[in-house]
Amino acid sequence: MRNYVYCSKDPSHYELIHFYLTFEGETYYLFTQHYSNTAYSRFRKPVPIETALKFQKGLQLRSFNAKLPKYIKYIEDCEGITVLKKTEKRKSGRYKVCAAV
Repeated sequence: MRNYVYCSKDPSHYELIHFYLTFEGETYYLFTQHYSNTAYSRFRKPVPIETALKFQKGLQLRSFNAKLPKYIKYIEDCEGITVLKKTEKRKSGRYKVCAAV
């Protein structure tokens, strides 16, 4: 099953859009941001997570690109799920953890 990120307009405040993560049939709220035509047009239909993380162009999406991995990591920690490949590698012990000296 594919995992997606999508957004929807807030019906009571049209200047806000809410972003959601769909992972294995479950939907998780990620964050809310002010309405941006660029962000809304890209994410009003579900976009695969891998594609969403690769969006680098566009000044309006710069803040989105900074937020998305942070909020997905937060959902992973709270819900005990593994969405990102980076988290999977970290949990499997393939990353070395260095202690500060």
